[in-house]
Amino acid sequence: MEIGIIIMLIILLSIVLSIVMLKSVNNDGSTLPKYDERQKIQRGRGYMFAFYSTLIIYCAIPFVTTESSRKFFNQFLFTGPALIGILIHVSYCIWHNAYVQLNSEFKKCLSIILSTSIFNLLLGYTAIHNNKLVKDDQLQLNVLNLAVGSLGIIIVLEMIIKRIIDKRGEANEESEA
Repeated sequence: MEIGIIIMLIILLSIVLSIVMLKSVNNDGSTLPKYDERQKIQRGRGYMFAFYSTLIIYCAIPFVTTESSRKFFNQFLFTGPALIGILIHVSYCIWHNAYVQLNSEFKKCLSIILSTSIFNLLLGYTAIHNNKLVKDDQLQLNVLNLAVGSLGIIIVLEMIIKRIIDKRGEANEESEA
């Protein structure tokens, strides 16, 4: 088979799999998220912090990097700040109770993020194992698998920590009452 056809099949499979996962996460079977007004406001603030953080990082890159480091981190210079912005947005939303939708199940959401992260980390590990992470003194696109996998693990850990803190807070409130 031609490589273009294989890539198209992978993209189609990814789209179908994404739709199935979105439907399975939500309680009502819809793919659309449902947030209350407070969550929408918090998500908007998260977007604002993420946007300005990403913008600042992109503006700082020419001042804090050298020509050789820009060549080495070539693939990561454009996506790295975007991933940091995503992490800032998600972290803000998690800690302000605006990340998990009203119509979704926490455990399913957590398991999908975790499985996707592990898959990305395995792809990154395969690149490291096959010595395909660095070529011609440049990081290759496989580094993004490691970055996205690490980002997902951080998100999962934050979600678990936040859940534990919330449960302890509820237990303390019940014991005081």
